[in-house]
Amino acid sequence: MIVIRGNSREALEREGNRAIGLADNWCKQRKLEISVPKSGQILLKEKGEKRIQMDKRRPTIRLRGRTLQGLKATKYLGVTLATGQSYTEHLNRVANESVTTFNEITRSSKANWGMGYKFLSTIYECVFIPKITYAVAVWYEKVKSNASNFDKSRSAQLSVLRTAAKAYGTAPAGALQVCTGKMPIDLKFCQKAAYYKIRKGEAVEVLNLRIGSEEVLANNTAARKQVDARLMEEWQTRWDASSTGRTTHEFFPSFARRLEYSIELDYYVTQFLTSHGGFDYCLLRFKARNFTRDTDECDCGQTETADHILFEFPLIQRMRRKLIKVTVEITGSWPCTKENLVSDKRISKEFKKFAKRCDKAKAQHRLWCSQNQFDTVERQLKSSSLLTEQSNLDSTEDQTGGSIRESVPESPCESKAQSQCPELRSKASKRYR
Repeated sequence: MIVIRGNSREALEREGNRAIGLADNWCKQRKLEISVPKSGQILLKEKGEKRIQMDKRRPTIRLRGRTLQGLKATKYLGVTLATGQSYTEHLNRVANESVTTFNEITRSSKANWGMGYKFLSTIYECVFIPKITYAVAVWYEKVKSNASNFDKSRSAQLSVLRTAAKAYGTAPAGALQVCTGKMPIDLKFCQKAAYYKIRKGEAVEVLNLRIGSEEVLANNTAARKQVDARLMEEWQTRWDASSTGRTTHEFFPSFARRLEYSIELDYYVTQFLTSHGGFDYCLLRFKARNFTRDTDECDCGQTETADHILFEFPLIQRMRRKLIKVTVEITGSWPCTKENLVSDKRISKEFKKFAKRCDKAKAQHRLWCSQNQFDTVERQLKSSSLLTEQSNLDSTEDQTGGSIRESVPESPCESKAQSQCPELRSKASKRYR
């Protein structure tokens, strides 16, 4: 890469042609050749890009009589440089690549089998984060002023955290970040960029916190702790002010304490922590494809939410018995606060077992309901068929003196029931196979 500086198109053309000529001669002396089709030019400085419009009249740089093509973006040492020194395209590219790499490694991890949370968390820290934060010290200062530059990165982190926590697709990003103890990606960018400056002994400014170069050189470990404390404070402020993930906030009001808890996430417990899962309230609210009911009430007549299943639903009292016993021994009361369910190791262990038993019981119950609904429709079909045949026989005897018609027309009720039966069979088999 050759960088040319100039205040006008003429200056850029003069210096550019001179520099490319020197480079071409140097290559010829060593029996090398620069490929013209693979070479190009790009304007990086924002002010220069405003004065010299690439679409109208770009600087003419020639190599062996052929004009170099104008580029809107180019990749150098893994960093995508766009016109006007914009790094948005770089952020979008590494976000897509990071998710793809993570998914390729974790393809054997599914909702209730495959890699566990510890393995997925390690892959997140060792694969996803290093890739998406590559060269962050180069581009962070250019993109931090516009929050929309991180939209693609936030989506990438959300996708990866859903896989790591084995959460439903509707679970909010803030809740998953706290459940997994993973910092929001924009704050992670800030942390990595600050660490680089501290390592180089430079002054650091993080969210209105300024650490001078003298202080950094005196004790870089203390400087890192100050940066971490400021980022944690910002994260906690966002978490308290967020309008989503309020159920998760009841379990983890302080993410600093969350980092001290030893609970390991899985498909079953994450549903209770986020309140997004196989609960009728959620399934009806988000119009789940396999949800065939038209109400969110459970068998006891109350709305089936995560809290209702956890504390109130009477039909699973036996499943809840051991959890209640351990909780009362440690906390002295039931119902307890939700944070108590995850703060103590013994309670959290029973909580995970309870969540798994509940999910399996609900699946069996829904299968029974689907089969019962199918049996009801089938009985209606048989009853309707008998009534229709008897009616047709009576009508035929009146008209023909007792002769029976060879064909009996299908009634609307019979047709509807026949059309519903295969559908019910299909839905039951797809969801509970």
